[in-house]
Amino acid sequence: MQTQPPEALASDLANSIEGAEKLIRFSARNAVAPKDLSEADLQALIGRIIGVRDRLRHNALGETDEADFYKDLRLLTIAFAPVSIASVHDCVDTSDTHGKKMFWLFGGRISRANAALRNLSTLTFVALLLLLYAQIHWLVGSTLLERGARAESEKVTALKYPDETKPTGLASPGPDSSPSANPDLANGAQEQPTQVVGTASSARFQQAQLTGEAVHRMLESWWRGLILVPRFFEEPAREALAPKSAPNEVKGGETRKVHARMVIDILQAYLLPLLYGFVGAGCYVLRQIILETRLRTYRSETEMAYRVRLFLGMLAGIAIGWFLRPDASTTALPDAKTFANLTPFALAFLSGYSVELLFSAMDRMVQAFGATSKDSPS
Repeated sequence: MQTQPPEALASDLANSIEGAEKLIRFSARNAVAPKDLSEADLQALIGRIIGVRDRLRHNALGETDEADFYKDLRLLTIAFAPVSIASVHDCVDTSDTHGKKMFWLFGGRISRANAALRNLSTLTFVALLLLLYAQIHWLVGSTLLERGARAESEKVTALKYPDETKPTGLASPGPDSSPSANPDLANGAQEQPTQVVGTASSARFQQAQLTGEAVHRMLESWWRGLILVPRFFEEPAREALAPKSAPNEVKGGETRKVHARMVIDILQAYLLPLLYGFVGAGCYVLRQIILETRLRTYRSETEMAYRVRLFLGMLAGIAIGWFLRPDASTTALPDAKTFANLTPFALAFLSGYSVELLFSAMDRMVQAFGATSKDSPS
């Protein structure tokens, strides 16, 4: 077994003494009352710790001084739990080598808690920007497709029920319909019946056609702002969706509609729930770090757990729709009416903020399958 040199042992003891002094200063600065330790006992404990520090500086430590110090240190940490020496060190801005530079290259050193808060807030902010970008594209695309479908319906209605029609059959005789007044009728010519024709020049048809053309142009601009669907799918889809005799404008318009619907479905089913789950998990993590920093209970070991929580939030945002649907008749949550009023995106955000919502739904399904298997005859 390899033993440490006396210098290393003295350095470890000095670091422990420095940590104990930090915890004492924190309790005195914030008026934290010790638990299960009277003021007199705390004062005596502090005196013994200071005595060990002075003897260490003068190289006058006895055989039992180190053991007595660690016993007092344990009593001190129990008295101020959940605050510990490590949490105070990670939450307080310091100038030693354990701190991290603000803005990476310049500025004063900040604590590990502030560094974790900075990093995780940056990730959440980037995810929020991506969420806004995807949400705006989803909203614009959905609105354009809805208005385009409405314009097509208006065109069909205008052709089926034109604004001005004439009845089928012979025209009613007028004052000039006699053969003497009309030489064509006098020569044996007969008046031709007028047919009911849906005129394409009606005001409703023209308005619907203009709206459809405007939607197609805006859909073209909307499509150019997307990079989700590869462009090499465009030409085969254009040839398949419209006959060869159709003009290129018709082929391109139909292709844009199919691509827009496909992209909107991808955004709605996958990307937006993922981002909502990530942002929800980011809100939870930032809130927890703020609380732990204020109470001086944050420890650097929990940063990895918070990063895993972000990925669990993304997974929960997508997977919550597989197990739960906003339907009061099918959900097993306590307040079914409140759950039924949630939109899928709100549900994804909520599942990211509290991943236990997804896990509880999965546990219910596992228990339901287990009960079914027990009730089934063997």
